[in-house]
Amino acid sequence: MIPHRSPAESSAGNPIPPTVAWCAGRVRLIDQRALPNRLRYVSCATADELVRAIRDLVVRGAPALGVCGAFGVALAARGSSSERAVLGAATRVANARPTAVNLGWGVSLAFSAYRAGGAVGALACARELAAADVAGNRRLGAFGAALLPERARVLTHCNAGSLACVGYGGVFMAFGVLTKNPVVAGVAVMGWEWANFLMPALLKRVSVIHYLLSLCPVPISEGPLAIIADPSSAWLAVPGMLVVT
Repeated sequence: MIPHRSPAESSAGNPIPPTVAWCAGRVRLIDQRALPNRLRYVSCATADELVRAIRDLVVRGAPALGVCGAFGVALAARGSSSERAVLGAATRVANARPTAVNLGWGVSLAFSAYRAGGAVGALACARELAAADVAGNRRLGAFGAALLPERARVLTHCNAGSLACVGYGGVFMAFGVLTKNPVVAGVAVMGWEWANFLMPALLKRVSVIHYLLSLCPVPISEGPLAIIADPSSAWLAVPGMLVVT
């Protein structure tokens, strides 16, 4: 199990990198123990390394754990041609967090795929589950957005943000977060998710540049001051707005 840092990347439309991903034959996890101070990754090359990562709370959240279980079977299948050995590794992954129902669910689906299609089938199943999680979260968010009035206040009882899922998430956690995370205070993780997900759009709205653009009858991008339309940095946007107001 190798902790490392990775170049900035994101899934489509999501500034937060995938919580769980298959990279060069390894399972790469966002190390949630290091948040919010720094973004760090843990790379697991074997099913037993993934088991340790799950037990050490590197990754948390039911949807993310379900996909971890499937990728654990894929790791085991790559490392052994014996079905008995793969079954043993899959069982260890499923038991890494006994209370995580999704973990056993992911293991079961991937092991069935392994029996039908070998290591290739197990990996394809895990990747399909990961993609389905992100797609389902996006649909859930779209359905929920259509039901909420413009100034609604939403209260959730559990973390359904990006870090609890493979990516994107259904909704940010809003209550009870101080006690649900035994390593990092949940409110700090929520703040990290919020900053990465919402701050770029928020800074764009409060930026002096965009404020001035709204006052101009002629699009600045077509005039001699077109350079002003370039995005302003976060360090300039907020102080600049305070000056304008």
